[in-house]
Amino acid sequence: MLREIYLSVILAIAAGITIYGISTVPTAIFDASLKGLIFSLGLFIAGLHFLKNLTA
Repeated sequence: MLREIYLSVILAIAAGITIYGISTVPTAIFDASLKGLIFSLGLFIAGLHFLKNLTA
């Protein structure tokens, strides 16, 4: 049980770092609103993964 929670936290951190890395690329495509959307989507997916592990 604890192992799954730790894995979820690590996955969420890794997703956050990946999203942050993508969003710091200086292109016109990644404007502020898109960064927010990508970040919140990443948090949502990580949250779903975390809840799935809690209920498993």
